Amino acid sequence: MMNKDSLRQQVRAQRIRYHKTIDQADIDTGLLAQWHRLSRDEGFSTCVIAGYKPMGSEINITALLDYLSVQGHSIIYPSADGFDPVPDLVLVPLLAFDEQGHRLGQGKGYYDQTLFKMAKSKKIIAIGVAYECQKLDNIPVCDMDYTMDFILMPSTFIRVHK
Repeated sequence: MMNKDSLRQQVRAQRIRYHKTIDQADIDTGLLAQWHRLSRDEGFSTCVIAGYKPMGSEINITALLDYLSVQGHSIIYPSADGFDPVPDLVLVPLLAFDEQGHRLGQGKGYYDQTLFKMAKSKKIIAIGVAYECQKLDNIPVCDMDYTMDFILMPSTFIRVHK
């Protein structure tokens, strides 16, 4: 099995290549459709949702966040100190994921540490957001890696069985 740093380089390059081929309007439409399916199936109510501002080739969720805001959800973004208030649901960027809800991030542990810290005070729903091409068979994990509850993609979503 490849180490995490080598894997990050490989999947980052793959995501960059894929990102250059997308039509953002198609991505927006797909993410909204899958959000509707997921939120209906799970019964998500109006809540505080933590989003992110996409960097580089990360999947752009701006249209989804705009829609959620119009629907009455409070949208917050991470700061150096984490999130304030503690959100109910966190949309998490990633480099790669697997069916078990494991996520490969940038390698600094920001989201993992923040999610573990928030989960001590309340139940957090963590949703990794990705392109389908970011799915791998297995992500190497350790105790410091936070497992996602769902993975949201433009064509489908994965419900993780923890």
